Amino acid sequence: MNLDVGCGHNFRARSQEDVNVDLNVKPTFHRSQNSYADSALDTKKIPNFVLADAQHLPFRNNVFEKVTSTSVLEHVKNPMLMLSEMARVSNRFIYVRTPHRFCIVLNGKRPVFRTKAHVTRGFSCSWFTKAFEFLHCKVLHNQVLYDGPFGFPSDVVVKAEK
Repeated sequence: MNLDVGCGHNFRARSQEDVNVDLNVKPTFHRSQNSYADSALDTKKIPNFVLADAQHLPFRNNVFEKVTSTSVLEHVKNPMLMLSEMARVSNRFIYVRTPHRFCIVLNGKRPVFRTKAHVTRGFSCSWFTKAFEFLHCKVLHNQVLYDGPFGFPSDVVVKAEK
């Protein structure tokens, strides 16, 4: 059984047992920048959808084998609380993808550091290593993804195990 935290339109949990969670079902700035311009989530089309805050997941401990979150951690008020909740409900793996702390956004043709209005913070591999160590999880893999013609870091991808 898998859990996708902050599933949005691109939900990853697709089997009958999997669960998709999101708090913002109304149109958001972030979604309007993608191909789903100004569209609310159609929760009836998302399998096993649960309306919930990523920082307070309404599930028992150790329920999901894999808990995934993509481009959500940078939006929450307390990223460590969200990561803690993900670790609490996972019984095995935690996957996170989020903007790197030095991510670059192309503004026209010139690079600008973190100017996306929805990105309030970025993260590094070392931040995740320390965070998961605090949560008694082991980082199995972390990677910085590079984007654009200038080769600047864009995202951090981390896989951890309880």
